[in-house]
Amino acid sequence: MRIYYLFAGLSFFVFCNAHAQINKPAQSAEDYFNELGKEYWHGIYTQGIEVGGGIGDRTQFFQAFGSWYLGESTYLKFGGKYEFANINNIDYNAIYGDVSANFRFLKIGNVLHLHATGGGSVVYDQLQDRLQLELDHDFTDFNGLNFGVFAGGEAVLFLGRRVALVGFANQRFYLFKEGFGQERYFAGVGIKYAFKQY
Repeated sequence: MRIYYLFAGLSFFVFCNAHAQINKPAQSAEDYFNELGKEYWHGIYTQGIEVGGGIGDRTQFFQAFGSWYLGESTYLKFGGKYEFANINNIDYNAIYGDVSANFRFLKIGNVLHLHATGGGSVVYDQLQDRLQLELDHDFTDFNGLNFGVFAGGEAVLFLGRRVALVGFANQRFYLFKEGFGQERYFAGVGIKYAFKQY
């Protein structure tokens, strides 16, 4: 008789637990990453966009990038920037395309992340003849396409699960032609938004 009551009680417990599991709402991706103690938008394959601007050596720029997370601390960036300046009342501009890999090397709580950055770049320069005269140098061979590499860092300050402020700086080396701007330094700030991960 005791075995019968024990069996009946166990069966009732299993039935109630199964019923509760069936009626339990599905866990969202946001809850899943929160339980792991991670930023929800740092999951694998999360995508984001970033816009910003800054300064170079005697120039200013605007930029826009997309990002693709390969893991919690590693992501790819791809996009471009438009650089412009008015040097001695003469306009200069350049268009860049960049691809980089970014690796987090320091995390301060869930608020501030520091990343090392390295990648490749292509640039199309437009340096007018009058500016070449003003600078007292012939940069004709430097106009047009050029290719290079860059390295630098990023500081990402989280404002929420999907929005962050980004500060960045990088040093660039363009490889194949002598002339104006073969070595270039950029620094700036931006804002980053991550799309919801499903």
